[in-house]
Amino acid sequence: MQRNSLRIVKAYKLKHSHDISQFITDYLNILRYAIWFIWNDITWKNDKPIIPSTRDFKRKLRNELKSRWCYASHYVDSAIKQAYSILKSWRKRYSKGKAEKRIPVIKRRFVRVKSTLFTYSDGVIKVTIKPYEEYLVIGLSPIIDRISKDLGRYPCKSDFGELILKDNEVIVTVRKNFTRRKVKGFIAWDVNLRTLDGLKVDLENNVIEWIRFDVSYLYHVHRVYELKRRKIQKKLHKKQKLMRRLLRKYSRRESSRVNDYLHKLTIFIVREFNEYDHIFEDLTHIKERIASTRSRHVNRVNAKHDYRKIQKMIEHKALWSGCQVYYVKPHYTSRTCPRCGFKVKTRVGQVFKCPRCNFEADRQFVAVWNIAMKYLQMWGIRGLPESPQRVMTPQTLCWGKGELNKNHKIS
Repeated sequence: MQRNSLRIVKAYKLKHSHDISQFITDYLNILRYAIWFIWNDITWKNDKPIIPSTRDFKRKLRNELKSRWCYASHYVDSAIKQAYSILKSWRKRYSKGKAEKRIPVIKRRFVRVKSTLFTYSDGVIKVTIKPYEEYLVIGLSPIIDRISKDLGRYPCKSDFGELILKDNEVIVTVRKNFTRRKVKGFIAWDVNLRTLDGLKVDLENNVIEWIRFDVSYLYHVHRVYELKRRKIQKKLHKKQKLMRRLLRKYSRRESSRVNDYLHKLTIFIVREFNEYDHIFEDLTHIKERIASTRSRHVNRVNAKHDYRKIQKMIEHKALWSGCQVYYVKPHYTSRTCPRCGFKVKTRVGQVFKCPRCNFEADRQFVAVWNIAMKYLQMWGIRGLPESPQRVMTPQTLCWGKGELNKNHKIS
């Protein structure tokens, strides 16, 4: 798919005061029944599940669900689509050995509302519950200014995607066509445990600058909650119910603090460098590959990394602002000499030393340099442009000790 044909989706949360608990319960009942109905018809071949998806089977399933449903019939189609999505996700995890051979369980309370089930006019969404009888009216005044600012205009019905209804809030999704903007150059990023390093290549002005963000606050958060969980497991190992409840509580806190920090950091990066494309190493399944080691220390350090989360947040925000994101192969980026191409055998210490040409530099600077050159090679360009203004000393932005974290208290 071409980038220019991409549709980018952004979600907004909005509180509501409607009592829809019974409606959500009824929707979850038919969703669970749909999963059970499909599950009982799954066939197995060489221990691989084959999910039934023929037209006759789906028609039979739809008729069965409609006989149990008293609301708008389009919710039945939504439940069937959601049931297939859940089972396909389970099949993918089962094939990788991450899920057991048992029916998936729905724990969260929600209703997925198709775009055909609501109308939008003058900042108000009207959701159909029962046709010609019962409707749900939700005003978007708390978020309409944000939506208009993000879209660059006042929204219309075609800009809205599906809604997700919950007991006390609604998630509104807005769609936008990707519009490519003119850029000055690109930034090659290397995500590390305590730093986020970037090499900004300004092709218009022929300037190369090394940028470094101090993200040691993330490591600090992960480490604090790791010690909390260890303490809970040690003291409450005989009280399993209480232990699990406390572990879930502190895991949610850890996730909330990390996500809040990363959202603020990535928003700043995309706004600050809104005229540059972003280049990353392709770190898909990196944690699974590293977790194959038997070293407990390596696995614990690996659990404190947020490689993919940072990449995906920057990618989504950059696409929304009109910049593109590319991925290059991560092999030997911190072990290859950017001057002569020699690959050193070991990766020890912070300083990279090439035994062939005696080139010496910070290892993370070498990594972003090699990432930038790999990106240029994608377009048939060998090496970075010659520049009289190369900045070898990084501009370090200490997010772990700056204004962002004054109110971040770990508890």
